[in-house]
Amino acid sequence: MTTLQKFGKNIRKLRTAKELTQAVLAERCDLSNNYIGKLERGKSPPSVETLEILARVLEATIAELFDFESDLEKTNEQEFAIHAVKKVRSKKALKLITGIVETIRKNNI
Repeated sequence: MTTLQKFGKNIRKLRTAKELTQAVLAERCDLSNNYIGKLERGKSPPSVETLEILARVLEATIAELFDFESDLEKTNEQEFAIHAVKKVRSKKALKLITGIVETIRKNNI
């Protein structure tokens, strides 16, 4: 999959997470439906101006438009972390890990 295709897939994911149709996104961005479709299919590269508009309308940063980490990669990282924690035998280390997890949850990191 090309970078442009990954970008398009991510735009679609962000759009559908906001429960927007391509037509609504196009209207809010002042772009054509056809162009939004081309972006989502990875057939047309966006300009910097278009990136700024998409980010604003989708309530995302430009960096988030390019966040291509797959759910599978995220899941693998989580499984690795869980497996590593299960190997910890020290009560002191487990207490430290618990504190870190609580801080992460509290701060929505």
